[in-house]
Amino acid sequence: KVFLPIDYPQSVTGNYLTFVRMMSLQMFFTHISRVLATQAMLLAVGVGSKTILPLAAVTAWVLKDGLGHLLAIAFGTLVNNRFDSDPKRFRFQAALLGKAADLLSVLTL
Repeated sequence: KVFLPIDYPQSVTGNYLTFVRMMSLQMFFTHISRVLATQAMLLAVGVGSKTILPLAAVTAWVLKDGLGHLLAIAFGTLVNNRFDSDPKRFRFQAALLGKAADLLSVLTL
């Protein structure tokens, strides 16, 4: 109920589940590529030695990312009624925030 539109399945077209599956795959692979890019970035700046420091850095990053996703789900659950009225605007704002977060991540190196 949290992840479906109001009055599902009457409120959506027949290809809605296909769309959701494809978007989920896209988001999954986006996150995989971010993990790999972060790993490459950490290796590039020298976090590849055989000490405990790399494990601590990766653990902190995974916890931060995981908490961010959980908070995003909680926020989406609270305001999901507004998403149905103007999905393009909210998708655009989410993309902007994601790019700003990526830029901030790069700038903090």
